[in-house]
Amino acid sequence: MTLLTKDTQIIVVNDDNFKLVRELLAPSIKEGYAFVQKTMEEWENGASRFNRPGEQLYGLLRAGQLTGIGGLSYDPYIENPNVGRVRHLYIRQEHRRKGYGRILMENIIHHARQHFITLRLFTDNPDAYLFYETLGFMRTNSYKVSHILHL
Repeated sequence: MTLLTKDTQIIVVNDDNFKLVRELLAPSIKEGYAFVQKTMEEWENGASRFNRPGEQLYGLLRAGQLTGIGGLSYDPYIENPNVGRVRHLYIRQEHRRKGYGRILMENIIHHARQHFITLRLFTDNPDAYLFYETLGFMRTNSYKVSHILHL
Protein backbone atom coordinates (compact mmCIF):
# COMPACT_ATOMS: atom_id res chain seq x y z
CA MET A 1 0.00 0.00 0.00
CA THR A 2 1.32 3.44 -0.89
CA LEU A 3 2.37 5.54 2.08
CA LEU A 4 0.46 8.73 2.61
CA THR A 5 2.24 11.99 3.32
CA LYS A 6 1.43 14.24 6.25
CA ASP A 7 -0.76 16.46 4.05
CA THR A 8 -2.51 13.58 2.25
CA GLN A 9 -4.99 11.27 3.93
CA ILE A 10 -7.71 8.80 3.07
CA ILE A 11 -11.07 9.22 4.77
CA VAL A 12 -14.15 7.04 4.85
CA VAL A 13 -17.01 9.12 3.49
CA ASN A 14 -20.05 9.09 5.76
CA ASP A 15 -23.06 11.26 6.56
CA ASP A 16 -20.94 13.65 8.59
CA ASN A 17 -18.49 14.47 5.81
CA PHE A 18 -20.44 13.65 2.64
CA LYS A 19 -20.81 17.38 1.94
CA LEU A 20 -17.14 17.31 0.86
CA VAL A 21 -18.14 15.28 -2.22
CA ARG A 22 -20.04 18.32 -3.50
CA GLU A 23 -16.63 20.00 -4.03
CA LEU A 24 -16.02 17.56 -6.89
CA LEU A 25 -19.35 18.04 -8.64
CA ALA A 26 -18.64 21.16 -10.73
CA PRO A 27 -15.18 20.08 -11.94
CA SER A 28 -16.42 16.59 -12.84
CA ILE A 29 -19.40 17.92 -14.81
CA LYS A 30 -17.15 20.41 -16.58
CA GLU A 31 -15.04 17.46 -17.76
CA GLY A 32 -18.12 15.55 -18.89
CA TYR A 33 -18.09 12.95 -16.13
CA ALA A 34 -21.46 12.16 -14.57
CA PHE A 35 -20.43 9.68 -11.91
CA VAL A 36 -19.78 12.19 -9.11
CA GLN A 37 -23.30 13.48 -9.65
CA LYS A 38 -24.57 9.90 -9.72
CA THR A 39 -22.73 9.15 -6.47
CA MET A 40 -24.39 12.15 -4.84
CA GLU A 41 -27.86 11.28 -6.15
CA GLU A 42 -27.61 7.63 -5.09
CA TRP A 43 -26.31 8.63 -1.65
CA GLU A 44 -29.07 11.16 -1.12
CA ASN A 45 -31.90 8.90 -2.35
CA GLY A 46 -30.52 5.89 -0.48
CA ALA A 47 -29.92 3.73 -3.56
CA SER A 48 -26.21 3.37 -2.77
CA ARG A 49 -24.69 4.57 0.49
CA PHE A 50 -21.80 2.11 0.57
CA ASN A 51 -23.05 0.89 3.93
CA ARG A 52 -23.39 -2.86 3.47
CA PRO A 53 -20.68 -5.08 4.97
CA GLY A 54 -17.52 -4.72 2.89
CA GLU A 55 -18.65 -1.56 1.11
CA GLN A 56 -16.94 1.80 1.55
CA LEU A 57 -16.76 5.16 -0.16
CA TYR A 58 -13.35 6.74 0.29
CA GLY A 59 -12.15 10.26 -0.16
CA LEU A 60 -8.60 11.46 -0.60
CA LEU A 61 -7.83 14.73 1.14
CA ARG A 62 -4.79 16.73 0.16
CA ALA A 63 -4.02 19.79 2.29
CA GLY A 64 -7.61 19.66 3.55
CA GLN A 65 -9.19 19.68 0.08
CA LEU A 66 -11.05 16.69 -1.35
CA THR A 67 -8.90 15.60 -4.28
CA GLY A 68 -10.80 12.47 -5.26
CA ILE A 69 -13.23 9.72 -4.35
CA GLY A 70 -13.57 6.03 -5.05
CA GLY A 71 -16.01 3.42 -3.88
CA LEU A 72 -16.20 -0.30 -3.27
CA SER A 73 -19.53 -2.09 -3.39
CA TYR A 74 -21.07 -5.41 -4.19
CA ASP A 75 -21.30 -5.78 -7.94
CA PRO A 76 -24.95 -5.10 -8.83
CA TYR A 77 -24.59 -6.82 -12.21
CA ILE A 78 -23.93 -10.28 -10.80
CA GLU A 79 -25.61 -12.17 -7.98
CA ASN A 80 -22.47 -13.30 -6.22
CA PRO A 81 -21.60 -11.93 -2.77
CA ASN A 82 -17.91 -12.68 -3.39
CA VAL A 83 -17.66 -10.15 -6.23
CA GLY A 84 -16.97 -6.51 -5.47
CA ARG A 85 -17.05 -3.54 -7.80
CA VAL A 86 -14.95 -0.38 -7.98
CA ARG A 87 -17.35 2.52 -8.34
CA HIS A 88 -17.10 6.18 -9.21
CA LEU A 89 -13.33 6.70 -9.04
CA TYR A 90 -12.66 10.37 -9.72
CA ILE A 91 -9.56 12.49 -9.21
CA ARG A 92 -9.56 16.24 -9.83
CA GLN A 93 -7.97 16.93 -13.20
CA GLU A 94 -5.13 19.03 -11.77
CA HIS A 95 -4.14 16.15 -9.46
CA ARG A 96 -4.06 13.34 -12.03
CA ARG A 97 -0.86 11.48 -12.86
CA LYS A 98 0.56 12.35 -9.45
CA GLY A 99 -0.20 9.05 -7.72
CA TYR A 100 -3.44 10.00 -5.97
CA GLY A 101 -5.60 7.63 -8.00
CA ARG A 102 -3.15 4.85 -7.21
CA ILE A 103 -3.32 5.68 -3.49
CA LEU A 104 -7.12 5.45 -3.55
CA MET A 105 -7.15 2.27 -5.63
CA GLU A 106 -4.55 0.52 -3.48
CA ASN A 107 -6.69 1.35 -0.46
CA ILE A 108 -9.81 0.01 -2.20
CA ILE A 109 -8.02 -3.18 -3.27
CA HIS A 110 -6.64 -3.70 0.25
CA HIS A 111 -10.13 -3.36 1.73
CA ALA A 112 -11.65 -5.54 -1.02
CA ARG A 113 -9.28 -8.41 -0.20
CA GLN A 114 -10.90 -8.66 3.22
CA HIS A 115 -14.41 -9.10 1.79
CA PHE A 116 -14.34 -10.32 -1.82
CA ILE A 117 -12.48 -12.78 -4.04
CA THR A 118 -12.95 -10.86 -7.28
CA LEU A 119 -13.06 -7.15 -8.04
CA ARG A 120 -14.65 -5.79 -11.21
CA LEU A 121 -15.10 -2.38 -12.79
CA PHE A 122 -16.15 -0.64 -15.96
CA THR A 123 -14.42 2.15 -17.80
CA ASP A 124 -14.56 3.29 -21.39
CA ASN A 125 -11.61 5.67 -20.97
CA PRO A 126 -8.43 4.44 -22.75
CA ASP A 127 -6.18 6.22 -20.22
CA ALA A 128 -8.03 4.50 -17.40
CA TYR A 129 -7.54 1.09 -19.09
CA LEU A 130 -3.79 1.44 -18.66
CA PHE A 131 -4.10 2.80 -15.13
CA TYR A 132 -6.14 -0.19 -13.95
CA GLU A 133 -3.88 -2.64 -15.76
CA THR A 134 -0.83 -1.28 -13.87
CA LEU A 135 -2.72 -2.25 -10.71
CA GLY A 136 -3.09 -5.85 -11.91
CA PHE A 137 -6.56 -5.70 -13.47
CA MET A 138 -7.08 -7.63 -16.70
CA ARG A 139 -9.35 -6.55 -19.54
CA THR A 140 -12.50 -8.51 -20.13
CA ASN A 141 -15.55 -8.21 -22.34
CA SER A 142 -18.22 -9.21 -19.85
CA TYR A 143 -21.50 -7.32 -19.52
CA LYS A 144 -20.87 -3.96 -17.78
CA VAL A 145 -17.29 -5.02 -16.98
CA SER A 146 -14.12 -3.80 -18.67
CA HIS A 147 -11.61 -5.06 -16.08
CA ILE A 148 -11.35 -7.78 -13.47
CA LEU A 149 -8.91 -8.49 -10.64
CA HIS A 150 -8.77 -11.83 -8.86
CA LEU A 151 -7.92 -11.13 -5.25
